[in-house]
Amino acid sequence: SSFPYFSDWALNLLLKWHRQDPVSDKERLRNNYVCAWQENRNPYIDHPELVEHIWGNQADKNWTGSDVSTPTITAPAQGDVLDLGTVRIGNTLTATLTVKGNALEEELEIIVTGTGFSASPTIIDVDDALAGTTVTVSFVSNTQGTFTGNLQVTSSETTAVNVALRAQAVDGIVAKPATSITSTGFTANWENTDQSTGNYNLFVTDAQGTVLEGYPVAVRASLLSKAVTGLQPLTAYRYYLESATDATFKSNVVEVTTLPLEKILSIEGPDDGFDLTAVVGSASPIVEGIVYAENITEDITLEVDGNFVLSQDRVNWSNSLTLDSDGEAFYLKMANTATMGEYTATLEASTASGVSAEILVNGHVKSAAQTETLVETWEGCTTGGYWNKDVQGAAFLWNFNNAGIWSDDNSRDDRSCRLGNNTNSCITMLEDVDGISKVTFYAAKWGSDASATLLLEYSTDKGSTWNTLKTYSITESSLSQFTAEANVTGDARIRLRQTAGKRLNIDDIAITNNPPTAPVILKGDVNADDEISIADVTALINIILSETQPTGELLYRADVNDDSEVGIADITALINIVLTQDDNGAPRWDAFATGATLTACAAHGNVVEVYDMDGQLVAQGALISRSLPRGTYVVVCNNQSKKIIIK
Repeated sequence: SSFPYFSDWALNLLLKWHRQDPVSDKERLRNNYVCAWQENRNPYIDHPELVEHIWGNQADKNWTGSDVSTPTITAPAQGDVLDLGTVRIGNTLTATLTVKGNALEEELEIIVTGTGFSASPTIIDVDDALAGTTVTVSFVSNTQGTFTGNLQVTSSETTAVNVALRAQAVDGIVAKPATSITSTGFTANWENTDQSTGNYNLFVTDAQGTVLEGYPVAVRASLLSKAVTGLQPLTAYRYYLESATDATFKSNVVEVTTLPLEKILSIEGPDDGFDLTAVVGSASPIVEGIVYAENITEDITLEVDGNFVLSQDRVNWSNSLTLDSDGEAFYLKMANTATMGEYTATLEASTASGVSAEILVNGHVKSAAQTETLVETWEGCTTGGYWNKDVQGAAFLWNFNNAGIWSDDNSRDDRSCRLGNNTNSCITMLEDVDGISKVTFYAAKWGSDASATLLLEYSTDKGSTWNTLKTYSITESSLSQFTAEANVTGDARIRLRQTAGKRLNIDDIAITNNPPTAPVILKGDVNADDEISIADVTALINIILSETQPTGELLYRADVNDDSEVGIADITALINIVLTQDDNGAPRWDAFATGATLTACAAHGNVVEVYDMDGQLVAQGALISRSLPRGTYVVVCNNQSKKIIIK
């Protein structure tokens, strides 16, 4: 593929690793084992030279696949640069260079030119070259300056490979390359060249050499580094050092460019995540999310796959949206609820430059409400206790804490559960039911023990947090039934916890579920936000302008006058509903923006007024629909106001 999956620096780094790490016997054995198991091989293990033919220094040559190969130097690559760095005059710099060949029959020779440069060894035998070996390159100079040289790897049977050599010698402090480079700073590094116990002065300049405000700063020579902060992103800087006692004793100049600002995308949704549940054949719930963006300068594409769709106005739905570079709100729902099942998809925000974020979304389409009751009887369960472990009951999996199951206690049949003699005793469900509408159970104090206090709790987050449903005082020694009504929806579980008193028995815990029911669809609620407002008028106008008659649920919502079609008459009917709604005695009014259009209306003879941020009146009347320039506006009706943003 011609698509640039890797930047040049990344590809060069991968090639370097490939050349420095020859295929081992262990890798060959693993390749053989994989082939025996799944009948395919890794071609780069069998033919590591393929890497050079595809990405490396043999890319301009055909590969025949033959076991007979042309003698080739595979590392280093033609045109590589080896920068040894900076050293004080009279001292030696060293660096290593990997040398490797393929199908060689003759030794390799290392030839170095350039003042101050040398290499060892200068002859590499065939076996070492085929296996891959290292050459040590050295540099030393008694005069300061920037030096260049050349290292050539050659033999009579191959094309010579040349590597450019670079080094710098200074008669002063050795400033080393910057590290920990960020968008706002870096770490300046140096060598304590003169073994000073005092200070150096660190200078930081812009690319033109102008010293930045606040510099130079004194740094302890022996610390060898200093954090430089407060810089601009993607900007070139320089730094150097001078002795605090001798300004002529200074370092070389190091150039460094700060990184660009980190581009961040994130997707935020409800506290419980993007998790939707609907009854089969009914409308999907709609949840709101927000894409947050930092340092993004291009449009953001928001996409979702599977049985999910996206919208910005609750009317027009698709699998993809284009959002502003600063991020925007959006809505998500299931596209189809006709078939029961579990649905999972990935919601991804991305930019053309490759910044992305993703989050998992889940949908559950369940059968119409069917109430059922599950009863934990303990019958057939292993007896014993007091346990601190997970216990499989007759209906559910439980966690017992200082509790057990006995067959010689108060029970409705053969067995019952007994809580121990302390306030830590409890039994906790480890499974969820589909909501809770009612819980009943039988309980009695054990034998002649004193009364006990029992707390019934429920959790909707798999036991992370618990809510009190009811507290009971268990005073009788014979089993009595206790009841708690509830309206807990979604996944839920219970816990019975002793908070005071002595031992007690619990039996026949019955849990009646609370499955979801089909939501009520409000006629006129065109954008499906569970209320009728001026926003629905805008949504209805958009449907009519699209010249496509809606179907299904949207037809029911938009056909306000019940004539089986959506048209101008429905706008009049919907406006009448909006204007005549009672708002707890206050004047009924609303305002909403769609794109560049601001729409506002008021009932009962009231007037809405639109002001810009300079306080200038832009429009007024009982019904306003006007295209306005981008900006922020305030819509006022009597003593109430709303802020509207036109994008």
